[in-house]
Amino acid sequence: FVVAADKLLKEKGTMAIVIPEEFFVGGGAKSVRNFIFNGYSLQFVIRSGVEIAFSESALYRDYLVVLRKGKPVKRVVVIILKKKLEELRDKINELTYKVTQFMNSLDFKVTEEEFDAIKFSDADKLIMKHINNLKPLVGFNSIEAQLFALELLNEIKGFPTIKELRESKLLDLKLYRPGQYRARGVESFAEKLFTSKYGARSPNVKFIIEHIKENKVRLRLKEKLSMFVDLPIESTVPSLRTYSGVTFMDLTGKEEVAIIDVTKIPEHTLKLSGLIPLEKVSAAAQDIKEAYKDLSGNILIARRIQLTSPGAYWLAFYSDNRVLGSQLPSIKVKKGIYGKLLTLYLNSIAGLLQVLSFVAESRGAWVSLDHERVWSNLHVPLLEKQKKSVLKKCLELFDKIKKFDVRPLFERVKSHDPIQREIDELALEMLGLNHWKPRLDEIYNAVAKELETMHKILETSRKKP
Repeated sequence: FVVAADKLLKEKGTMAIVIPEEFFVGGGAKSVRNFIFNGYSLQFVIRSGVEIAFSESALYRDYLVVLRKGKPVKRVVVIILKKKLEELRDKINELTYKVTQFMNSLDFKVTEEEFDAIKFSDADKLIMKHINNLKPLVGFNSIEAQLFALELLNEIKGFPTIKELRESKLLDLKLYRPGQYRARGVESFAEKLFTSKYGARSPNVKFIIEHIKENKVRLRLKEKLSMFVDLPIESTVPSLRTYSGVTFMDLTGKEEVAIIDVTKIPEHTLKLSGLIPLEKVSAAAQDIKEAYKDLSGNILIARRIQLTSPGAYWLAFYSDNRVLGSQLPSIKVKKGIYGKLLTLYLNSIAGLLQVLSFVAESRGAWVSLDHERVWSNLHVPLLEKQKKSVLKKCLELFDKIKKFDVRPLFERVKSHDPIQREIDELALEMLGLNHWKPRLDEIYNAVAKELETMHKILETSRKKP
């Protein structure tokens, strides 16, 4: 539609479109973004702060975008509606007047009963800087959270991104999709070979870990709770299938396992678990084995997550052992202490603000943290240049966190949790942003407001027909 409309427009013509989230964040839409922003100026972006979409019955985020053919138009106005469309239908002329007044004023933000708006005067630079993912420009429901995020991104722009560290081979970031590494057509079997210790609601969970001791793994069949199977530990590899319900950041010795040798499982047990035919199951096990060698890491990060879920405790998990995630991206670092340092940082408010800046919103608080489009954009501190005092604090905090039953992520932010504050102050110290420490309460309030709005939108979208 965008390309077709371009053929009809004269210079200085206007294009107004309702366009899905993919336009701003999707890898597949990058060519469209490059085409548009090479010949058009973005003038307005309107998103709803109370509904998921403008399109009727849509369950996924979309935006109203207004573009002008030709350059230059420097200013971009981003508008967040605070009321449902049906409540605004009789006020269109009034709202248009308010927005026009704001656009022509010297103010850089405005708060009205019906909407909040923010104005970017250097929009071209911002667009080109974030052309791979434009969510920092348009992705927030709270202007307060957006301003903190943009300020943070500006202050830490000199630090390398995860993508840059990956390209320099200082760390590795990879994702394993079960049954899709060396093999093909065995995805469902590979998923069933990932056992569960924390969340067993998925229909693909067939084995629940009873215990691991004396180099043996005892598994209980989900379908027959009274049936058990014992496997040698070498028939498995450390793994994790979900972030949900994992209350500790340090997974060492608490990992789940994935099965890499199905010959140790009795034939009747395989049949009962739907693991037939044997040749496909064996291919799936081999796929996991090869993936563990090449794709596992000491850090696992969340990929698809409901940020406000009571089961979401951390965005990143560390283990002294290499762990293979099922659809959880892994990061491999050279030294264990750097892994702990990076894990703490990714779980800090500095990490969360950046995640919110680049996140691909699926349905409100239910988001996609793609390792290429989201995590790769995060700026991280120079781990090898941290002071010994910071390294010491890191290890002490890691040990301290093990001894506490932490609250879910959303609750920690909302309540200004002291454990979260310790992580955040350490992260700011790593970045050399000690002057941000007195602002943490303001940041918590802004991020909590953003997450609450995302949660309300999620609940609204669930009620749609």
